[in-house]
Formats: sequence, structure tokens, C-alpha cells
Amino acid sequence: MRTHQSPLEQALDVLVVDDDASFRKIARFALEDAGYAVYEADDGMQSLQRLRFHPRGLVVLLDLNMPKLDGWGVLRIVKAEAQCSKRHRFLLMTANSEALPSALVKLLGDLHVPVIAKPCRLDRMLDAVARAASKVETSEAQGSASVK
Repeated sequence: MRTHQSPLEQALDVLVVDDDASFRKIARFALEDAGYAVYEADDGMQSLQRLRFHPRGLVVLLDLNMPKLDGWGVLRIVKAEAQCSKRHRFLLMTANSEALPSALVKLLGDLHVPVIAKPCRLDRMLDAVARAASKVETSEAQGSASVK
């Protein structure tokens, strides 16, 4: 029985941003089973392209520690780009949720980003995604090009 699925959620997209391929695979399976369309990025740089040009709002599961550009760096850029911060909803994932720097905590508050402690149970992850999905702007982005 799929307790996390609704018609609204079926129409929403989720971007999983994590350098751990195993985590992305598990998250994809659970999210697709719950009715979401799932996209992946293995670092923050890849995620920015999707965030800027995806035709609809996304729920973004964002790992804190990644190569090239970490989750904190992605969120700093998102805050500076009003279109990204308005259209998408973020969930920050980290194994160190108790020791976040105060500047990051402030940024999380400014962007209304909850923290998911890793490792996390799939049902808790799905619940967090569903809460974030209820706040995603679902209308088509104006003036955005599609990602190829």
C-alpha cells in the first residue's frame, strides 16, 4: 500500500542531489514508488543546471557534503537567485545535523529548509518530501529553457 501517494504528488518532480550513487538509487526507487518523477545529480554543480532550467518546481533532496559544490554552496546560490528560491523546496541531508555552522543554520532558516539526519528511514524521507511538495510552485516556469 502506498501511503505517501496522492494525485498532487504524482505530478511533482524530485531532484536527488548526492554523491553517493547507492543513496540516489534507493531514494529513486522509493520516490518513484510513491509516484514522483525523479531526477538525479551527483554534485551541486550538476544540480544548479536542473534548478535553473527545469520547467516545473522541484523538491530537492540535497546532501550537505559533496565534491565540486556542496549543499551549502548550492543554497547560497539559490538564495541569490530569486527564481530558484521561489520555485523549488529544499531538504538538506547530513550525517552531522547537530554540528551545523551558525551561518548555515541562518541560511536554512531564511530559505525554510528542514534538515534530514542521515542515515534516514525511507518513510521519514517520504513524509518530508510530501510536506515540501505541498509548497512547491507547480506552474510552468516562465522564460525557462528545457534541460537537454
